[in-house]
Amino acid sequence: MPLRTKLHGVSLPVFTCLRLSSRHSRQTYNIGRSTRRRAIDGEEEGPTINPADALTQTLSGISNSSGRIAQTRNFVLGPSDNSEEAWRALDEKVNTYPGQRTFKAIGVGGGAFVDSMLGAVEGVIGSAIHEESVQSRPSAKGSYVSVTIGPVTVQNRDQVVRIYAAMREDERLKWYM
Repeated sequence: MPLRTKLHGVSLPVFTCLRLSSRHSRQTYNIGRSTRRRAIDGEEEGPTINPADALTQTLSGISNSSGRIAQTRNFVLGPSDNSEEAWRALDEKVNTYPGQRTFKAIGVGGGAFVDSMLGAVEGVIGSAIHEESVQSRPSAKGSYVSVTIGPVTVQNRDQVVRIYAAMREDERLKWYM
């Protein structure tokens, strides 16, 4: 009979073996089981490790095998080659112009950063943006400020590219979408 435990009055099985795998490796971790119990169950003996460490090791292996750079927090949505041509091909499939677009940015510098991002968008579209279309919020510690501008009408994908280029000119910019 499998071991069971109670959680909030509900009887649940105790998982004593965690099998984690990626494309390149498969490893079994016996979590908190005695050698005697493993011998009775007929399982191969693997290293005993706590569940958090087992999960961390497996996720690290998956990250390495999928091209993620260690010690970074990079997260890419969309084409991974970061080329403008790939973006244009995707944009052509999913967007129509003229159309409404919202631009978001996170950076340092408070109100001056917000004004800079607003100026970048207004400079490309050629008209002032209403106050109601600009929202900003400081981070919890006040180190960063997020700004959302939009929706604004863009005439073509070239305007979108120019807006993002104008936003990137500000060295205080940390992230944009």
